[in-house]
Amino acid sequence: MKNRNAKFLTLIAASIASATVFTGCIGNDARTSSQRQSQLRHITEAGGGSGGGLQNEFRCSGVANVLPHYDYRLNGTMEFEACAHQGVNSKVLILAEALPDREICVLPAQYLSDERVMVKPGADLLPIYQCGTPREIGLMLDFPAVNYNAVIVVERADLAAIRSCMGSGYAAGCPQHWSWGRFRQ
Repeated sequence: MKNRNAKFLTLIAASIASATVFTGCIGNDARTSSQRQSQLRHITEAGGGSGGGLQNEFRCSGVANVLPHYDYRLNGTMEFEACAHQGVNSKVLILAEALPDREICVLPAQYLSDERVMVKPGADLLPIYQCGTPREIGLMLDFPAVNYNAVIVVERADLAAIRSCMGSGYAAGCPQHWSWGRFRQ
């Protein structure tokens, strides 16, 4: 089975000035996708062609940069592309590899190094998140007043488990099915 991480993922429960840190080996082996390219075409068309629209708002490379922690389906189902907004750091566009009609949840995170990523906790001290369905043009999210350069993506059914394990640092409680990656410096 395909395991993306070179090391065993360990979670460290530490609240450091509004962030919970978890460690592991981050190494995204980016891949292209015809589904993602189709979404990029829809974004361009939604913007009315040249001269404006969503294609001018987000920087998308057409390469998956949010990859599965563990690809249990062995088919790239949980691969995504996170696109940075051109002018507003709180906004991100998520393009789905193979789940365009399934609800996903996105947790903003701060990539520090290949071994350290901080998730952003809310008032309940659990990681903040937003959920939605990517559809044809992707899922646009806005996390105001949050400094982040990476995301963690899970299916809606795994949201409670990922928030609990990321918030507590208890690695055994994490679901196997989640993806993560950095999308800007």
